[in-house]
Amino acid sequence: MVQRSVNANGHDWLFDSDTPALPGGRMRALLRARLVDEISGDPVAAPFALRASRTDVATRATADGLVGLVAAPARVLPELALAGAALSLEVRRSGFLPRTLHATLGPIAGFPASFAPVDLGDVALHREGVVLAGRILQNAMPALLPLAGATVVLDAVWSQLPPPYWIAPALAEPPDVITLSPPLRAERPAGTTLRERALAFAAVVQTLRTPQEPGATQLELSNGDGVAAGTALAIDIDTPAATEVLVIAAVTPASAPDLPVRVTLEHPTTRRHREGVRCAIATPQPVVANATLDRDALPGDPTVFLTAAPTLADGAWAEIDDGLTAPEYARVALLSATTDADGHFSLPPIARIALVRLLVQHPAIADARPIVAVDPAAPRLALALE
Repeated sequence: MVQRSVNANGHDWLFDSDTPALPGGRMRALLRARLVDEISGDPVAAPFALRASRTDVATRATADGLVGLVAAPARVLPELALAGAALSLEVRRSGFLPRTLHATLGPIAGFPASFAPVDLGDVALHREGVVLAGRILQNAMPALLPLAGATVVLDAVWSQLPPPYWIAPALAEPPDVITLSPPLRAERPAGTTLRERALAFAAVVQTLRTPQEPGATQLELSNGDGVAAGTALAIDIDTPAATEVLVIAAVTPASAPDLPVRVTLEHPTTRRHREGVRCAIATPQPVVANATLDRDALPGDPTVFLTAAPTLADGAWAEIDDGLTAPEYARVALLSATTDADGHFSLPPIARIALVRLLVQHPAIADARPIVAVDPAAPRLALALE
């Protein structure tokens, strides 16, 4: 401590100051990042729902997208000079997919006399998928006539908002994208392989013994006949729109194959399943076609970018495998549609794209290529074409 004399208002005072706190002993950020919209590049505005992996740190956020973890490092991480500490922060924001930020803090030489937080810089949040739907009308004066049987396909995309004074088709990207149903369950890096493979369901079936909500990682099945770790389990096989296929990580053994078993899944379920729905082991068949991810993707992404034009068949099962995380299975949906008798159409969910150029074709009109925004506030279109 340092003592010094201070004169104030005609009085002499002996000032005995506290020893300044070391950098590692102060309340400060351990981890920080700025959340930005992947499409616009702008900071994502609050409010956020934040959750830390540790109970001895606090979460913080500002109105302009800065988020982080706060604590007195010397108090919660006293061994930081010798060993690093794993930190994670889950971020949720309406209109965007949840994202968990992971980082390792330290070790830091000289701690607590020296300290620096982990700065992740700009972290992109991915928007939720938007279903573009609308109606194709022929501009046949004086009336607008619905066009039945018109085809609507993606002709070009812009994954980021173009700059001011942009003139189409500048910055257009090829529509090498597909939609997955259900969306991705795990983070997948660029280079991940997608294999088109039919799935053969076993003749012996199981039933769910309890209802399951999305996010379940453990299921109780009526029997364990043929059920083993490493195999794929198809859930709700009688309802194609609800069927999902997940790899089994572990099976709680039973004394006989016809007795109930509990299975642990490699990835969480994404759909709600009723008690009693039928399940079966799914055996992947020979590979029909391959595709490769061109960009990193996050859990929950319904749309993925490919390195080339899609060769996977619409409605086919795709095995998604990056060689690091357990494979997952999803159905492929090509971004195309045909109008019904009243001219209505609906495309599969589109995400991570700011603008699309549609190619609309019908014998009664010339080919049209309208450019529309993928806007969750205005997903319905009415296109009057000649």
